[in-house]
Amino acid sequence: MSRKERIRELVSELVQDMPRPNKNNVDAKLWEAFAWQTICDYADEQLKACWQELIDDGVIESEAKMKAKDAGDWCAAQGKALQVMVKLSNPSNRFNQELCQQNLVKKFKLKADRVSAIFEGSKKADATGSLKRTVIELLTVEAG
Repeated sequence: MSRKERIRELVSELVQDMPRPNKNNVDAKLWEAFAWQTICDYADEQLKACWQELIDDGVIESEAKMKAKDAGDWCAAQGKALQVMVKLSNPSNRFNQELCQQNLVKKFKLKADRVSAIFEGSKKADATGSLKRTVIELLTVEAG
């Protein structure tokens, strides 16, 4: 049994063993969803803390440093049984400000410097791609 399967089994047993309200009422039907939601919330908090500890200990780079790299997939850290894979996508660019300015100047015969001045106050920070970090279990052949 893999580590992942064992963790799933233990968490499922925990949820099943929790005392439940009477099975004939609405609370009983909502119980399992509430339990899993609570587990997810706790897991998210713990995962965030673990990523920060990995960064603080120098095992992986900070999110900002990873996002500064080119888009793609790479291994950020590797141990004997586990590794951290990172996937960075290209930033989405839904609005081309320069093209919009050119079209406004051309279509409405406006002065380019005035259109630029209008847009200057509404600039937003450069977009960055989305970053996904995943710890995967390496397949190992057990001696036996």
